[in-house]
Amino acid sequence: MQRREFLRSTAVLAGAFLAPGCAAPPEIEVLDGATYFPQSVASGEPRPESVILWTRIQNPRHAGRDVPLHLEVSTSEDFQSLVVSTSVWARARHDYCVKVRIEQLSPATTYHYRFIHDHHGRRYASRPGRTRTAPAPGADVPVRFAFLSGQDFSAGHYNALLLLAREEIDFVVHLGGYIHEVAERGIRVARQVTFTDQEGAMPVEVDGREVLAAASLDNYRELYRVYRSDRALQRVHERFPMVMIWGDHEFSEDSYGATSTYFDERADETDVRRRKRANRAWFEYQPVDTPNEESVYDPDAPYPGQLRIHRDLVFGRHVHLVLTDLRTHRGDHLVPEDALPGAVVITDAALREKEAASYPPAWASRYVDVETYQGGIYQSALIAAAPTCGYDPVLVHGDLAVDFINEVLSVHNATLPVTKRLAPIDATASPLWGVSFGDIGKVAPYSAMGARYLLRKEAFDSYARQRYEQSRGRSEQIMGSEQELWFLKTLQTSEATWKVWASEHAFSPQVLDLTHANVPAPLQRAFYVSGDTWDGFPNRRRALLEALARLDGMVVLSGDAGAFFAALPAVEGDEGRRVVEFAGPPVSSRPLDGRLAKQVGEHPLLKGQVSSNQAGAMATETLLTAPEVGANPHLALAKTQRNGYVVVEAGPDALHTTARLLDPEDLDADHTGLELGLAARLETIRLRILAGEAALEREEELVWRRWSPELAMWV
Repeated sequence: MQRREFLRSTAVLAGAFLAPGCAAPPEIEVLDGATYFPQSVASGEPRPESVILWTRIQNPRHAGRDVPLHLEVSTSEDFQSLVVSTSVWARARHDYCVKVRIEQLSPATTYHYRFIHDHHGRRYASRPGRTRTAPAPGADVPVRFAFLSGQDFSAGHYNALLLLAREEIDFVVHLGGYIHEVAERGIRVARQVTFTDQEGAMPVEVDGREVLAAASLDNYRELYRVYRSDRALQRVHERFPMVMIWGDHEFSEDSYGATSTYFDERADETDVRRRKRANRAWFEYQPVDTPNEESVYDPDAPYPGQLRIHRDLVFGRHVHLVLTDLRTHRGDHLVPEDALPGAVVITDAALREKEAASYPPAWASRYVDVETYQGGIYQSALIAAAPTCGYDPVLVHGDLAVDFINEVLSVHNATLPVTKRLAPIDATASPLWGVSFGDIGKVAPYSAMGARYLLRKEAFDSYARQRYEQSRGRSEQIMGSEQELWFLKTLQTSEATWKVWASEHAFSPQVLDLTHANVPAPLQRAFYVSGDTWDGFPNRRRALLEALARLDGMVVLSGDAGAFFAALPAVEGDEGRRVVEFAGPPVSSRPLDGRLAKQVGEHPLLKGQVSSNQAGAMATETLLTAPEVGANPHLALAKTQRNGYVVVEAGPDALHTTARLLDPEDLDADHTGLELGLAARLETIRLRILAGEAALEREEELVWRRWSPELAMWV
């Protein structure tokens, strides 16, 4: 019972005090004990009558033994007005983490708290924390909070958080990427995580270098211990309660369920035990909890039933925050990483039926049945070429794209005497048009390109639609049916002025149009930047957008975009029905332009042909938002080269956002003590939505201008 209570957080009622004689005499001095609390303190889940308090104790003299602590909660900063004074336990089996849910508090009230460690007759206190409860339901008060994501420890210093700690806000929403599971040395900054349990870690390749990824429970715990040792992050936790969801990096980059994607299907990467370890460390180290008995964390329950993180919090009359889990229940990416690029996935018959008006569409190609064409001689050649070209010969069957066959032949023929070489197939000899994985963007097997990154939009949309219809929607599971029903019902029954969805990643499409770029012809297309976001689930997104656009005050806050952007995604066929989305920049992780430059520069068709500067030029925000390109008509603004965070203020008449943006170079050194100079270099962008409207306005020189999707400009 004790273990299960801990995993639910220890519940303490306001007004709880130790019995007389059990508390330490008031005259005993409380000393600075920060060294015993190396991750400081944190709070979270602010509700009108409760909040979660967290700390971790570290004292080598207590190694392997549970440690008693004293908790004080006060309405005054000097701890003279205590509302809680009680004992709690730091359990060794949970890495000495302590989580306490304080109940029966007053709404919209600031509380101060600290944990005290008795050692050798002296009392050592943690740094004091400050937290705040949510306003009472129906309270007509403005709500002010920040949202952030993407804080790769090795990518840069948390200077954005130095500035965030100076804000006057009620709470912080963290949208994932709190940790990055890979321990690597930073390229720009000299800081990294080095796993103590190296044997328990997993060797993986990142950017051509072998590094270690967390796999053991201690690996994941150590990531939190190191990340939370950063003073800038500690200050944010000490000042504001945090509401959190996880992203992919809390387990494994681009993961789905319990499956990683490091090896691009060269091996089976499903690892339920690793996923459960990641979840356990997250729950132990984060100030999260839910009051529902069925939502406790049970490490012994079958995966994924140990923990439910989708939940909602209400802040007075004006903000209803709905948080979702977009990793646990999602299916595999639609395009397999090990797919044979030439394999045809939309046949001529299907293409004629679905694309009759434009048959054959520009993004289709000719194909043949390689088993029967010319008596199967091309099938034999492709099977023989498999070791050289790096694909599985078992995949050489059925309908294959002529372009792929000829490309493989050119490589295979070079290894043969002239007399044994096969002539390429004359594409015009085949009357069949279809869509292959190559038409979607696959140029090599066992590769993320064309599977998770840089998918040709039109071909992928057609393929995704076919799969969606054939599977009756099962091909695009991202929330899971139970969570999706809860999500829609929660929003549809909400009476709040602003219904705010906290989404791990961008809801709006992000399309990179290289149609007129100076790149090889196969790349002169419009691409989805990533199939790991909602762009990889276009039909499920379309269905959700239909439902969300019916709601007044619907706002999406998203993370993992690598950029700050504001968007107005519209219902297909009804441009008048929209929702508003704000995507937040990363705290320290690589911004979107750097990610895109890396993807473009590493593309097999471009590798060695373009410099990093040229690749970066292809990946600038201009290609995302330029009216003459028109790739993303829903995007009103995009800042793809910045780090930072966003502050939101929601009231009865409007919802304002203020983006605080930093140049990535401002993350190269620790700016502690230099915050004023850092603040002077901030780029600040103010936007707003008026109540009852799904429209964006931007403040420019004290004048509010409205975004016109039709004109693609602020007017």
